[in-house]
Amino acid sequence: SGLAREAHDIVWNVEHINHYGKAVQLLRGLILIGFLYLVIGVGYKFQAEGARGVDMIPHIGFWMEYPELCLDGVKYASILVSEALGQPTSRANSSFQKLGSDRDTFAHFEPSG
Repeated sequence: SGLAREAHDIVWNVEHINHYGKAVQLLRGLILIGFLYLVIGVGYKFQAEGARGVDMIPHIGFWMEYPELCLDGVKYASILVSEALGQPTSRANSSFQKLGSDRDTFAHFEPSG
């Protein structure tokens, strides 16, 4: 199918990124996938869920939080680099949880319904 061929082409472009023009084709493929994600998601949410306006964007909650998630990643990486270099960090005042926390697991999952 067309999507399978497109996915294969993207993988091939990643594997052969050093060939002339492959980075442009890779970027074009990623943009196409993003566009399809948006169009199919909007169509689904419009038809199946009756969403309108901004609510039609697939996973809108995630995309609205994305800039803050990126900032958290940068802050966390900064803390890890500082600790690796032996520099004092303000981790005690940080909002990051210790590893092993079950915050992002299904430990507290309650099915809706």
